[in-house]
Amino acid sequence: MFYEPTPSNSLRMGDVVQGFVLASPRVDNPEIQPVCEYEIAMQHPKYAAVITPCCSIENREILLAPLEEIQKVFYSNPYLERDMTRINRMMTPRNSVSAEVWEKMGHEGQVSRFGTDLDSPVYAWLEYFIYDQNDLLGTYDLSVRKVNIKCGYYMISFKNIARVECKAITRENENDSSFKRLEMNVGVRKELRDKLAYYFGRVPVEDQAKLNMCAT
Repeated sequence: MFYEPTPSNSLRMGDVVQGFVLASPRVDNPEIQPVCEYEIAMQHPKYAAVITPCCSIENREILLAPLEEIQKVFYSNPYLERDMTRINRMMTPRNSVSAEVWEKMGHEGQVSRFGTDLDSPVYAWLEYFIYDQNDLLGTYDLSVRKVNIKCGYYMISFKNIARVECKAITRENENDSSFKRLEMNVGVRKELRDKLAYYFGRVPVEDQAKLNMCAT
């Protein structure tokens, strides 16, 4: 079960909310000046997901990621096609790509991409988290292998998160939850938290090399 059958009144990480406007500034030439040229892209998604940790939803501010249509390339992998929410969890390297891609990579390519232990679980599509189908979210047309299907999955990208100020965002149990539409099951919320932590907590190779030197 992806969603709670009866959502609580409090806002939680992973909640699906509605009615928010998100902004993204663009600066092509950063300058150390009081004024610089910039553009602000505005979007008003039908639904957005709460990214702020539950215990930090307060002080009239919140982090949101818009729910977007998934990419049709996900359907090229039969393992994911059976259940798109598998992207949210670790899987074997073999399952992270289609059988054709796996064979084409060869052993050297597989080791280069996934390391020597090809049985250790990995995250695929690191920046994405898939929301399961729900009548509230509706469906959209997606062309898969030249066939139009009705798709009900949605995704958020960890690269597309915006900070929003709203006076209705206060401490737990004091929130105006009229804009809340869906609440994740506690187990799914843990999956979101785990993948977010992995995505933002990865250590670059060059940093790890220096850390290893410091430890010796």
